[in-house]
Amino acid sequence: MLERYRFRIAGDGAGLNRLRIRISKLMEANKQKRNGRPAIWGLVCLAVMVLSPTRGAAQSDLRFSGIAGSVNHRICAAILEKVYADLGFTVSAQTFPAERALLTANSGGSDGEIQRVDGLSEVYPNLIKVPESIFFLEGSAFVKDPRIKIYKWDSLKSYVVGIPRGIKYLERNTEGMNRVVVASVEQLFYLLEAGRVEVVVISTNYGRAFLKKNKITDVKIQTPPIIKVPLYHYLHKKHVLLVPKVAAQIRVLKNKGVIDRIIAHYKESG
Repeated sequence: MLERYRFRIAGDGAGLNRLRIRISKLMEANKQKRNGRPAIWGLVCLAVMVLSPTRGAAQSDLRFSGIAGSVNHRICAAILEKVYADLGFTVSAQTFPAERALLTANSGGSDGEIQRVDGLSEVYPNLIKVPESIFFLEGSAFVKDPRIKIYKWDSLKSYVVGIPRGIKYLERNTEGMNRVVVASVEQLFYLLEAGRVEVVVISTNYGRAFLKKNKITDVKIQTPPIIKVPLYHYLHKKHVLLVPKVAAQIRVLKNKGVIDRIIAHYKESG
């Protein structure tokens, strides 16, 4: 963890004045005693107290990487906020394009990744999966042509497929296909509207939210989803000791129904 230290009197003019007064009093008391050890000892203790770094609230701050614009990210971030609050931590998230988010977390530029599918540690060895799922991912095909029917991954082989860069389950399952990989969901749906791809495959929640926000009515979600898998939280290896604690707290909140309520709240609010 990137620990930040605070000094009790750093940058505090009033604090410095109070310190000078206390030191002056101790020195005066020392002059009045034949054996000055008690006063000197007090002076030493005061100096240690002042100059020792205190690990205040800053030590409890954790910052995670996440996928910009992702509905799943927002839901999982809310879940983790509660998980970590119960453990005494304050968390925040910084979002990036999907691939950059992983690279940032793996390099230690953040404390971990909010949510991803299983298996990332094989490619990003500095990330440790918390072995308790926090949500689930549904991936669906989005099409304009109603004649296109996608039921499974193999159904995509006959079409030009668009996927976002950095989404590992999509990269793995469409490898070797006629695919177009772009940086954003906006680009994907632009290509679909322009006829340059025939199918877009992304998170069901993400795609549905994008269509609703942009009032796109001529693109349809294929059902059922072609994939549904658990999502896991990942911590950078510098926090390896936190992994079992976080996993245990996730289980506690699952058993109490807290996580289900957070998910329901986000789904109801759109």
